[in-house]
Amino acid sequence: MRKRTLLLSITIACIAAAAAFGWVTIRRGFSARDNPSAIETLVATTARQLAVPSQYRQLRNPLLSSSDLYAGMEHFADHCALSVARLCMVRSCARGQYCASIAHY
Repeated sequence: MRKRTLLLSITIACIAAAAAFGWVTIRRGFSARDNPSAIETLVATTARQLAVPSQYRQLRNPLLSSSDLYAGMEHFADHCALSVARLCMVRSCARGQYCASIAHY
């Protein structure tokens, strides 16, 4: 009987804490501009650590300091980005989607 009472008390405390957190979150509102709360940061960090196997967590990006990568990014920005954007908008219009912004190109 004592275990049952303890389990019930813990369950009620967890439900009350979740309800209080939900109420505070809703009252504060949701915004992508605000810094995440400590609980959100903890949950996101924990989820990321659980999602990535430990052997891959230690790996680093080998192209981080490559000058070829930056040269390619600059070339794309100068020569390809506008063409790709225009092509995507034309395809959107062909599918019947709203495409008023195509006139700007």
